[in-house]
Amino acid sequence: VKAGLDKFFEQRFIIQNNKTQMIVDPMIHGLVVIITGNEIYISKDLYDHEYIEVTNSMENSGANSNPKSLYNPEVFSTLAYLICQNHTMFNIVGEIEEPIYIKYMSDYECFHNSVLVVNVASGIDVEIVEEFESCCALNAVTNYIVQSDARLHLTTFYANNLSAMSFCLRNVIVQESAKYSHILFGKGSSNVLD
Repeated sequence: VKAGLDKFFEQRFIIQNNKTQMIVDPMIHGLVVIITGNEIYISKDLYDHEYIEVTNSMENSGANSNPKSLYNPEVFSTLAYLICQNHTMFNIVGEIEEPIYIKYMSDYECFHNSVLVVNVASGIDVEIVEEFESCCALNAVTNYIVQSDARLHLTTFYANNLSAMSFCLRNVIVQESAKYSHILFGKGSSNVLD
C-alpha cells in the first residue's frame, strides 16, 4: 500500500513488525505504563490495582466491536487504528492516591503506533502524567472518557529528538458535571489542540 508516509517524515522508517505483546513487568515500580507501539509494558502494581481494570484487544478478541471502525482518513493519527494490533483499555473504577504514568516511546527508524482508552468512572478524581519520547515516527490515539462528576488532571511532557515527529490524537469526552484540565511541557516544535 502506498500511504505516502515519506511526505510526513524526514527520516526513513520501518513499520514496526515485532511480536504484538502486553507484558506485566514486576521490575517497573509505581502505576506505570510504557508503550512502544506493539509492545506494552505494565507495572505489576498497576495491573494488580483493585481500582484499575486493564483489558487488551489480544485478551478479549470479539468482545469489542471492530476497533478499526474508528479510523478516519481525514485525521492522520487514526492510522494507528489500522496498523496497531494492541488496543488497550484502562478502566478506573475507584479513587487512586497517586498519579498514573503513561510513557510513549519510539525507536530509531521505526514507525510506532498505539491506541489507548482511559475511562474514568463517575465521581472519581484521577491524575495522569503522559510522557512522549520521540526518537523517530510516533503515532498514537489516546481516548480519555471522563464520566459524570469525575475529574481528570492531565500533564504531558514531550521531547521530539532528531527531527522526529509525534502525532497524538487525544480524544477527550467529558460528560455532564465532569472536569478536565491539561498542562503541557515540551522540547521541540509542537502543535497542540485540546
